[in-house]
Amino acid sequence: MNLNRAIQLHGRPIEMVPRDGTVVIVSDPDAGAFPMRWNTSGTNGLLPGVRGLWEMLGGGLTWSEDDGAGPTSWAHLDLAEQFGVKIVQ
Repeated sequence: MNLNRAIQLHGRPIEMVPRDGTVVIVSDPDAGAFPMRWNTSGTNGLLPGVRGLWEMLGGGLTWSEDDGAGPTSWAHLDLAEQFGVKIVQ
C-alpha cells in the first residue's frame, strides 16, 4: 500500500487538520500525499487575492483550498514513517 492510499484509509478529514504551522501529510486521492504546513498569510501569484494555503517544506509547491480542489485527508508524520517514508524537516 502506498502512502497516499494509507492516508485515505487511516488519515483524518481535512476539516480536522491543525492550521497552526504544524507539518503534516496532506493528501488527495488524485494528486498524491505531501508533507506540508498551513500558512495563514501565504499567497501564490497564480491565485491573486487568495490568502492562506498549504506550503511544502522548503517552499516551492503550494496547494490552495480556495477552488475546492485542496487536500481531502491528512495524517501526522508518524504515519509516513510507518510506511518507510522519512520526512526531513
